[in-house]
Amino acid sequence: MTMFYHKRLAVALFSGSLILIVGCGGSDSPQPPQLNELSVAITPLSNSTQTSFAQHLKNGIYLRNSQSKQANTCNNCSTSTTDSAESTLADSSSGNFSSTTTQEQGVDEIDRIKYDGNYLFIANNNYYSYQTASRALKEGSDISQVSLSPPIQAKINSTVRIMERTTDGEISELSEVVLGTDTSNINGLYLSNDTLSVISTIEQNYNIATTQLVSEPITYAQPAFNITFVDVSEPENTQVTSAYNFDGNIINSRRVGDILYIVSRYYPYIEELPFATTDEEKIANYALINNTDIASLLPKYQEKNGVEQSLVNEQDCLLPKNATDKDGYDTIMTLTAINIQDPQQLNSICINTSTDGLYATEKSIYVYGTHYNYSETSVLENSNENSIIHKFSLDDMAINYVNSASLPGRFNWSLSNLRFSEEDNYLRVVTTQGNRSTGFEHKLNVLLEADNAFTLVNQLPNDINITPIGKVSDDGFVYEDIKAVRFFEDNAYIVTFLTTDPLYVIDLSDNNNPKITGALEIPGYSAYLHPISDNLLLGIGQHIDDNLVTFVDQPTTTDTVTIAPVIEGAKVSLFDISDVNAPREIQSIVYENGYTPVEYDYKALSHLITENGNHRFALPIERWKTNKISDGEKTYTVWQPENFLSLLEVSNDSANATLTRIGDIIANDEGTDSSNYSSRDDRSILHNNDVYYIHGNQVWRSYWQTPEQITGPF
Repeated sequence: MTMFYHKRLAVALFSGSLILIVGCGGSDSPQPPQLNELSVAITPLSNSTQTSFAQHLKNGIYLRNSQSKQANTCNNCSTSTTDSAESTLADSSSGNFSSTTTQEQGVDEIDRIKYDGNYLFIANNNYYSYQTASRALKEGSDISQVSLSPPIQAKINSTVRIMERTTDGEISELSEVVLGTDTSNINGLYLSNDTLSVISTIEQNYNIATTQLVSEPITYAQPAFNITFVDVSEPENTQVTSAYNFDGNIINSRRVGDILYIVSRYYPYIEELPFATTDEEKIANYALINNTDIASLLPKYQEKNGVEQSLVNEQDCLLPKNATDKDGYDTIMTLTAINIQDPQQLNSICINTSTDGLYATEKSIYVYGTHYNYSETSVLENSNENSIIHKFSLDDMAINYVNSASLPGRFNWSLSNLRFSEEDNYLRVVTTQGNRSTGFEHKLNVLLEADNAFTLVNQLPNDINITPIGKVSDDGFVYEDIKAVRFFEDNAYIVTFLTTDPLYVIDLSDNNNPKITGALEIPGYSAYLHPISDNLLLGIGQHIDDNLVTFVDQPTTTDTVTIAPVIEGAKVSLFDISDVNAPREIQSIVYENGYTPVEYDYKALSHLITENGNHRFALPIERWKTNKISDGEKTYTVWQPENFLSLLEVSNDSANATLTRIGDIIANDEGTDSSNYSSRDDRSILHNNDVYYIHGNQVWRSYWQTPEQITGPF
């Protein structure tokens, strides 16, 4: 129970739940509750605090509604994702076909495609509706049910295509899984023991008041996602065995064995709660919030049969350890374990705070977030950024909170999970403070877990190893931001960038004494680093032409023109890392005016190790080109994307390996508008000498030795 006292008791709005105070100076008018500002807690968690979970959550709802200044947290940041390798190459396929590129051995990650060597599962999405509609017409569907012109009028459900590969490499569609009508976009797939798990976003509507432009109000619907489990033991005759709708937004997920782990975020919503500006409105809102049954504020899930259940139990929800009855936060982060073979086995744990991403091993999940306390005068000034990491242990269906660690700085957003690495009882993590205006400070932090607590045992740079991570300019500041991080065995590799790409090699053979052993400076940068062996590292990013760059130590401005590097195109570099004191670039390949989605989503990269030890890679490339068209009177210049899959081969594992561009597979289908689709979801499969390129919702087939021989689309 929360109570507020000030001079004398004034008004009890309802029994046992809320007591308000009168103002000072003799005023008898009730005052709104005096609560602490809404902020992201950066402390350990506990289910035993000075306040209850219900009160902490309700305080947070009130604060969000009444405070004009929102909590500074990256609630909507993309995490990919999207997502450091350890002593083995977790993301390399050494059989006869490639699989999803992942971060950790034994931990599968969600992806748009899954392949078992015989069947290819492809998540089709509505934003590729031109292809879907066109394919439907080719198969004889009623044209009245499909529209080929934007906006698409007919509802085209998200589906999963099942493609069968024959022993001679031919591929064709075998069947299709059609999801429910409320699924608007498939996030991705998991495949485990003949069960396909499909995770989708549920279509959302928002409450928009009636205006001259909107004749009828649109009803608000809470964000939600769906998990559908499909029996694919007979791919030509699939059966949906279970389907669940969950309240909230999905942050990310992982699969270990037959257990699916989901991290989601939920914002409680009270439909009749108005935005409060006056004291009277705030008092009324606080009463309404506190009168609301806590069960109605918790996330729920609904089975296919329509039975709704609570996803979490308030007694099992964790709060910041230092929370008082004057604190609050309105976000519920839920970590859920689901048995893929028996989805009714479901277990959840929740925390009443915000997190932005996850890093997972076979035995642990780390969720993390950052509190941004920017300057009141300028966001360009150094902000007081602090981050929190919460560790949970995994044991089949059991999820248990272990401990937390707080660090100054942030993890940034693109591939932030690659900044984390667990080794035995050590957690290594890279943080960043500052910005390009005032300079950056990058640190590699080594945390030791003992007695249910994290201890910071060392950082880099430190008093002994003082060299900063990033090139120091003439004024003593580092203006290079981090573009890529990768941990592999006893080393960490970090790329920073302003106009050149310093690749730093950091020795972690002694976790208590990390040190920079070598650095390589080349034009451009790598945004993703892929370990091949103890000797080789592949870097994928962007190239810069030395002749088109004005090299400067820090950003400078002449009038209104900012001096900046000129990006020339996608670049793939093969690095020799056999000598940690002297890394070198063996070879590089540049795709003029191109880019690859591998820069921000490493699952777009396919890697296959052949029997003779060669490493085959496939990565999608997109670049824009101009075409001239004429209507008979005028000639127009039209920009169009060119999408293709580039095939690369590294000859062996040694430091004398070579990098060869085998050729490209071009996605071209004159019958549809597939050339207008972005490469953001492009994927590929390497199976022996067959290559399958997925662009949009279609598949092209080619051959490793002769990529110019292309069949499809299928």
